[in-house]
Amino acid sequence: MNLRDLHYLTAVADLRSFVKAAERCHISQPTLSMQIRKLEESLGVQIFERTNKKVLPTEVGEQIIAAARRALQETDRIKELAATAQDPLAGNLRLGGFPTLSSYIFPQLAALLKPALPRIRLILVEEKTEALISQLQSGALDAALLALPLNEDFLETVELFEDEFLLAVSDDHPLAGRGVIAEQDLRGQHLLFSCSYVFNIGVESGAGTGLDIDNNSYIFHIFAACVSGIYIAAENYKLSAA
Repeated sequence: MNLRDLHYLTAVADLRSFVKAAERCHISQPTLSMQIRKLEESLGVQIFERTNKKVLPTEVGEQIIAAARRALQETDRIKELAATAQDPLAGNLRLGGFPTLSSYIFPQLAALLKPALPRIRLILVEEKTEALISQLQSGALDAALLALPLNEDFLETVELFEDEFLLAVSDDHPLAGRGVIAEQDLRGQHLLFSCSYVFNIGVESGAGTGLDIDNNSYIFHIFAACVSGIYIAAENYKLSAA
């Protein structure tokens, strides 16, 4: 078994076809089929069920394919580590961010990084906070833009900026026209929150949470705000709408 065999294995699993997998791997179909057959014989198990119409992994095949993917990912990681050691300002940089922030920060960040670090390949990941923290812990991400505070002791945090929260209400709402809204002013109000972080702030302030929308569509938020009558969003939303 070698890395080439693992590439063949995952190609067949991805494409469910020996012919298409052979094309991807730039070898003949008989050669690829023979290599997969040799791999099955060496392991003593059948990895794929073959019919005239389709190719499907067996139960144990699914587990072997998953292990093969992990092995190939680790191989790529080793290559990246070696490349980074030769040139710290080159290679992949995996950066995550939660949707209500990343949608506005990522485009600006990418535009700044490209000329400053031309040999860096920026990989951007948009996920919920819990998923980002999990990926940071597993090493799938190098860094992430998250809302403070964070209680995970394995993370090293640096505060980058503070984002002002804005309150949107209808013209005839009692809070309309005020320059500053205090937390106690929100007590008893039914609010629509733009993300779970703002939602938590609303809960701490004692605001009513009759409606919480977990959807990152800006248009959807505007529509829902019209229904609920009152909406809290980060400053970035105002910038986007301008």
